[in-house]
Amino acid sequence: SVLSKIINEDVESLIINDGGQIFQNNDNVLATFNKYIVRPVDLWGNPDKTGWQFISSPIINNAITNFIPASGDYDFYKYDGNAILQWVNYKKHLHDDFETEFINGTGYLVSYETETIAPFKGILFNDKNFDFSLSFNENDRWGNFTLIGNPFPFNMNWEKFAFGEIIDAYATVNPETGAYIYQKEGEIKVGEGVMIYSTSKDAYLNYDHNTKTRNTDIPNYINVIASGNNGYDN
Repeated sequence: SVLSKIINEDVESLIINDGGQIFQNNDNVLATFNKYIVRPVDLWGNPDKTGWQFISSPIINNAITNFIPASGDYDFYKYDGNAILQWVNYKKHLHDDFETEFINGTGYLVSYETETIAPFKGILFNDKNFDFSLSFNENDRWGNFTLIGNPFPFNMNWEKFAFGEIIDAYATVNPETGAYIYQKEGEIKVGEGVMIYSTSKDAYLNYDHNTKTRNTDIPNYINVIASGNNGYDN
């Protein structure tokens, strides 16, 4: 007889805590990714600039409202270098200039007063490669910055990117100081975003799932086999 696939239909059955990774073969895998939220050093809202971080979603069709904290204040921004005010605040936006769902491959800037864990819930992104949409404006240098985000449920190695016409580095935010950190190597982890800079209108950035390397002597992944009365899945 032919065995059918076992499909997880409960987002609470697969929990990925911040720092974890998933390498999957199946589409339509439901999961919860718990993003760790950095707490500000001082009282939230003071001008000390701590507690900020770039985030992104490894879940598709995830509503931004699901990521709004249950208690305490917050700030949630997207970056649009071609806008008059480049940082667009979700709380203060006009309803036609801020998306209602996280865009995979896009990063966001957030700060939370009291939250420590914020969950993404839904279907894990499972494309095999990803082309990031980059911004460029020859008349305004701020339009050359793009805040991208890791769309995958696994870490991306910067050295595995294919890119052209961008600065060979990316910027992260130091949550303890609020300052930018520029790096030419490293990993962009699940749920994280980084800022990059285009140098021409032909700038491109691509990440291919199949370029990741695995050490066959020391496996860095878990193979899960599930079986039951209704079938068998790997």
